[in-house]
Amino acid sequence: MLVRRDPKEPLVCVPRVLCTLPMRARRASLWGLLGCACAAQLAGCDSDPDGCTAVESAAVWAGPPDGPLCVLGDLTVEGRSAAELDVLARVEEVAGSLLVHDNPTLKQLPAWPALRRIGGSLSISANAELLAVGGFPALSELVEGLYVAENPKLVTVAIGDELQVVGAVFFALNPRLTEISGLSALERVERDVHFTDDAALAALELSTLAEVGGNLRVDENLALRAARFPSLRSVTGIWSVRHNPALESLAGFAALERVEQAYIEDNDALSEIVWTTEVPAVLDISDNDHLERVEGGPAVRLARTTRVTLARNPELRDIEGFAGVVALDKLAIEENTALVEVSGWSGLATVPGLGFAITRNPALTGPDGWFPALEAASDVAIFADLALEPAIVADLLAHVTVEGTPRVGDNKGESTSLDPCPWPGDGICDGTSGARGPGTGLCVLDLEDCE
Repeated sequence: MLVRRDPKEPLVCVPRVLCTLPMRARRASLWGLLGCACAAQLAGCDSDPDGCTAVESAAVWAGPPDGPLCVLGDLTVEGRSAAELDVLARVEEVAGSLLVHDNPTLKQLPAWPALRRIGGSLSISANAELLAVGGFPALSELVEGLYVAENPKLVTVAIGDELQVVGAVFFALNPRLTEISGLSALERVERDVHFTDDAALAALELSTLAEVGGNLRVDENLALRAARFPSLRSVTGIWSVRHNPALESLAGFAALERVEQAYIEDNDALSEIVWTTEVPAVLDISDNDHLERVEGGPAVRLARTTRVTLARNPELRDIEGFAGVVALDKLAIEENTALVEVSGWSGLATVPGLGFAITRNPALTGPDGWFPALEAASDVAIFADLALEPAIVADLLAHVTVEGTPRVGDNKGESTSLDPCPWPGDGICDGTSGARGPGTGLCVLDLEDCE
């Protein structure tokens, strides 16, 4: 913290850790999700003692001195009217967090032209009438996170084009938000990036963002048609693109080289996925109603043990490419009703871990000679593919060493009713149905697993 014993003496710097929960208890779950949004530490004196007067937060609202201000600790803007905010134009630094919340009559948060540094987080939340955030054009250091959440009428947000690194980015539950601007220099986010449940947001662009140190989630944005992250190379955690019914393309992520886990799910307008990065530890492409094609580029390789799932994409017709991938821990291609061919994965040699499953794809025909390099697999399941010739399945299994008894049957022209069931007590219902829903239907009875 900054301390001045005498107006003529320089500021003395005393480090301290501030951790407060400024939101009311009714929003405890949101702040729990934000994690360290409330934590800030002063490790140095960044203010100019000759040009900036250090004041406590309360003094900002109660007769502050003239000239530029540097606020010790957190600065909370709560229950304020527009007429009270003129003083904020003189704030150059906030040592803790800047918290703007619960201002029931505030419609415009004016620009903060002098604010250069925030030692904690910048949070704007739960402002019932707020329409616009004017921006922070001089802000070059935001030590913790940027959080904009639960502002029911917010339409536009400007931040500042000086920020290059921030701790986290979180935009959520702003149902009328249509424009986010002023992040044109942002290159790295240390932890998570969330754009979640911003129902009116049609376009999202972070043109210079190259690295995300945690998770990147673009989820449940009903109007989002384009997400552009053209410089993004790395996501250390989860990359989630889920429940965006208007999203038409993933071309905005063309520079992505590495991601730990990827979930592309329930994006109704998405028609094509061309995967060019290394295959992540988890790749799940599921429930995309109009997805027609999935293709892996020729340079795609496997970096680690990987689970790949392509499931319940009703218009998916072909899976191509991925020739450079030689081993997977799991490959599951299931319930894709229009899928005709799996012509990809021609180099795949082993699936030793969690299984090789191609099930309930009623239009699938193979093709003949599919998976030509496959040598070994565990927990093989190829069943209920109603157009798949049993001879094609037999040819595949003839050159594959299978660990365990394969689940094969109910393919073209087959009605498989095994009795006794060869897989008792394995936790998978192989009768018609069980307590957890439909079974595989391969056995007459599987009492141990279906009841």
